[in-house]
Amino acid sequence: IGIRLAAAAILIGILFTVTMLFFVNHNPGKTSQLANDLLPGTNKAILTLANGRHLNLSDATNGQVYQQQGVKIVKAQSGQVIFDYSGTETTAEQNTITTPNGGQWQIKLPDGSQVWLNAASSLTFPTSFTHGINRIVKLSGEGYFEVANDATHPFIVISGYQRVEVLGTHFNISSYADDPSVKTTLL
Repeated sequence: IGIRLAAAAILIGILFTVTMLFFVNHNPGKTSQLANDLLPGTNKAILTLANGRHLNLSDATNGQVYQQQGVKIVKAQSGQVIFDYSGTETTAEQNTITTPNGGQWQIKLPDGSQVWLNAASSLTFPTSFTHGINRIVKLSGEGYFEVANDATHPFIVISGYQRVEVLGTHFNISSYADDPSVKTTLL
């Protein structure tokens, strides 16, 4: 009986060890799972003005950030950047807002349209949408658009090989350079 009892104890020990090794290797602890979690995006963006000047919107204080050609650039308490057009200029300069990896930003364009940029994205847009001209912006990356209604001036988003033209609606475009497809979703 002594040999059988010893053999059974050894067998139970081996099974216990193999079982523990299996579960430890195939069921990583909470620490490993948390290490792989992605943090949510934070408000980070750089505004590049037509004159080449860079404004770090993350560090800008609330209130008027800059003024160019009759356009006040205002950072709201919510973090949104608002382009308030009150000028009479007929030419518009091109600005670009860029979000880094892990960044996001909300912008209100001079026509009242709103855009939420996702991480690693950029939007090029005019300082004003002058009367009689289509509202044209260029997107790289991902953006959600809430376009202000204007039946006589289409809002056009150029992204990758795609051109989306609307009069006023909500939609999302994903057009990252490293993604072979461009995806547009209409709300």
